[in-house]
Amino acid sequence: MVRRSRRSLPARQPYSNFSLNLQLVGVALLPPEHEFILNQETGHFIVVNWADRYIVTDGEFGQLERAPALSLLHYWPSYVPNEKLLTAIATQAPEEMVEALDNDHEVALKLLQGVMDGCQECLRPIGIRVEEINRCGYKLSSCPARPTDRPCGTHRAVAPRQVDVR
Repeated sequence: MVRRSRRSLPARQPYSNFSLNLQLVGVALLPPEHEFILNQETGHFIVVNWADRYIVTDGEFGQLERAPALSLLHYWPSYVPNEKLLTAIATQAPEEMVEALDNDHEVALKLLQGVMDGCQECLRPIGIRVEEINRCGYKLSSCPARPTDRPCGTHRAVAPRQVDVR
């Protein structure tokens, strides 16, 4: 009999998992069987359908987008104040950018809008949008269906398994 040793995982994992579904109150960005998994170190993410055991889609947040995207995911369904998002960006930004952010509030908000647009580009294909809340912050919400398009999140970035029907 071959014994398999159990390996314990390192204490600090770079992955964060988010179901983005609050079934008790009926609020959801993803179906109940889906999970959003983000590698905090690289910015790569996947959406997994655990019921059918396949990767629905994947993507990557840029360096400046990683920390704000993580904040949006952690605080969902609440919004994240601009100050918190700007602080998250400042930890990843070059020093001269941080200086500019400290000196000019309008420049800081324009930079934040650009970063949030980048997050939006990553999340829109899975039916999630980044919504500005009264110039006070941002939150994640569902994409509304557009009458001329398929609803957001209905495409699959990974091809489905081929079924041979004879």
